[in-house]
Amino acid sequence: MGNLLTSKKVTVVDNVTVIKTEQERAKEVVEKHSVVMTDQLRDLLTRFFDTIDTDHSLTIDREEAAKYWGNKFAKINTDAMFKEVDGDGNGQVSRDEWFDFWQDVRKARPALIHTLTPLSTGHQ
Repeated sequence: MGNLLTSKKVTVVDNVTVIKTEQERAKEVVEKHSVVMTDQLRDLLTRFFDTIDTDHSLTIDREEAAKYWGNKFAKINTDAMFKEVDGDGNGQVSRDEWFDFWQDVRKARPALIHTLTPLSTGHQ
């Protein structure tokens, strides 16, 4: 029986075999969630989500997203949004998926967060 930190997990991603130790996988999880989201940012993201979630179902569907984007390339923006944010591909964006997406954005491109205020009030 191997050491927990050195045991390997084999994963196939896009026909490429990836072998990672438990330690490497744990590090990825910590890094993904290491950017702390402030209460102010969480409130802003909640308002943004609620602006789009017009039926208050706690999920955003394609119809709501298209309505949000209006005449501003609604189909293109909706398709792009669901491609990036709908992690499980079920055709609805949950709050968890929403926050996970913005957490990744904040980590990768923190300057984009400053564009949220007009979006969260429906002024794209």
